[in-house]
Amino acid sequence: MSIQLLRSSALQSDPARLLGWWQLAACDLEFQDSGRYEPMYSAPVHGYIVFTSEGRMMTVIQSDGSIPIAYTGRYRVEADQWITQVDAASIPVWTGTDQARRFRIDAGELHVNADWYASPTHGGRTVRPRIVWKRLEQ
Repeated sequence: MSIQLLRSSALQSDPARLLGWWQLAACDLEFQDSGRYEPMYSAPVHGYIVFTSEGRMMTVIQSDGSIPIAYTGRYRVEADQWITQVDAASIPVWTGTDQARRFRIDAGELHVNADWYASPTHGGRTVRPRIVWKRLEQ
């Protein structure tokens, strides 16, 4: 592995890069069979995510007229993902589980992908959320 790749990997896995507040910029579903994207929620969508230096994170996403998606817990960074040990969630089955999210940070944006899953609201098609957050200036 080249020194450049090692540096890039080390920077990506640095948990300090996640610290602070981020505001939702985009929230889509990607369809595995077609590569097509569609909005996860009806507009407008609002959301925030925060990562603290004490190792906790919290996020909430809400569209007008829908139930908010929210969870919180302790997190750790491993390579290109953060893993949250969920201690409270609006989706009850997430509580007590580890939720992993792949991410990359580019030009003040946090790009996030969750794992693929069969969506019951999309006829069992395999989808994954694709979310973009913009860093809030303090």
